[in-house]
Amino acid sequence: MDNLQKSDRQSSDKSSLDNQQSMADKKESEREHNIKQALAIVRLEGQEPGPNALAVLEKYRDGNITHDKLEILLREAALKDLTAQHDDLNRRFPTK
Repeated sequence: MDNLQKSDRQSSDKSSLDNQQSMADKKESEREHNIKQALAIVRLEGQEPGPNALAVLEKYRDGNITHDKLEILLREAALKDLTAQHDDLNRRFPTK
């Protein structure tokens, strides 16, 4: 392979890497936007996300789960957090 072909191949490889990085940046930005929206919705309802929900959002932010999986796991996490909150309130303020 002559120098011109090597240079052309290197340019093509760099362009491919740049495109992959650009797509990764776009996906990361989209995930951050989705997280901000989810947190805003929870807070509009007068709640704060619990530790289980925050852990799921962190997995999504890091790219470890898909958006579809996020929706499933977030519902489960929210139920765990609400159950824990309910149990804590029952312990602190038992009914007679």
